[in-house]
Amino acid sequence: MRTDTRARRDVRWLRSKGGETGAESRFLGMQRHKKEKLMLQNRKGFTLLELIVVIVVAGILAGIAIPSFNAVKTKAKESAAVQEAKAFAKEVTALAAFTQASDAADFTDEADADSAGTYAGGNYTATNGLAVAITISGDVATAADSVN
Repeated sequence: MRTDTRARRDVRWLRSKGGETGAESRFLGMQRHKKEKLMLQNRKGFTLLELIVVIVVAGILAGIAIPSFNAVKTKAKESAAVQEAKAFAKEVTALAAFTQASDAADFTDEADADSAGTYAGGNYTATNGLAVAITISGDVATAADSVN
């Protein structure tokens, strides 16, 4: 409303200075444009098209993120199994060293009783179900760096 009062005052000033009708109409058109711009700035909410675009973009991002997340989860499980197997191998080696035995394979049953996973036939099965190969040579047990 303040803009309308200002517009009228400016039109009166233009007329008093001998302004032309073309200049008045251009000036009033500019005032109308300002008023429409203010009305658009006060608009609240989103249009249906804007909402659809946001939903589509969110769907695309989810389509990219979910497979990546699954790959990271699988890699974490494999890493946890390898770490459990390495801890088991260190325990077997430590038991063999403690008793000064020449064959670490004699201590796999004792280490198996203490560990969370199970050892059988040269493979250590971690608590998450993944198996890792254990190699015993002499008094040293080592775990593979990858899952079977």
